[in-house]
Amino acid sequence: MVADLTSQLPISWLPTGGSTDEQLPHLLAEALVDKSAGTFIDSDSPAATVLKALRSAKLIDVKGDVRGFAGAALILAPGNPDSSDANAQSTPSDTPQSAYLTLATQLDAIGGGTVVSGPASAAAGAGVLAAIRGDDVAKGAVSTVDTGTTPMGVITAVLALREQLEGGIGAYGFVGGDTKKLPTLIATGTTSSTTSNPTATRK
Repeated sequence: MVADLTSQLPISWLPTGGSTDEQLPHLLAEALVDKSAGTFIDSDSPAATVLKALRSAKLIDVKGDVRGFAGAALILAPGNPDSSDANAQSTPSDTPQSAYLTLATQLDAIGGGTVVSGPASAAAGAGVLAAIRGDDVAKGAVSTVDTGTTPMGVITAVLALREQLEGGIGAYGFVGGDTKKLPTLIATGTTSSTTSNPTATRK
């Protein structure tokens, strides 16, 4: 798949090193996000080429037209089917944790920030959120929300995305001792600080 794209993309777009499982998330991130949000995606651009190729290979599904780059990304994580929480609504997933970790960190590195949101079960055991919070690289770049299936989680994810765009990061929800309920609210034009939000660190 990557080899087929190499002849169609500029050298600057081609990932260097890594396995195919690492290169594909990099290409997808390059095609979706950019720190200059809103930049138009031409139908003949490398971004359009990548999206078309991944869609043709049935690796992604695209709803509507992707007309411009997003400034940040929100990933919805599945529930952990092995969770001991009997009340958790778990959604089994065939996608390994490593794929979520790689995609989340690539989206964060190329764009303006990334938030991964999911149910409480995803923050326990072998869940995706638990994997991100336990990974030294991912937890230092990507924000997580473990109340994603609740109205509060929707609000938290939006606030966390804004915090990411301002340069902050955090783990939010109720699972684990290092989480906070909500990101610290900040006024427009100011940035979050580690003094006002003990769990936030600069990216």
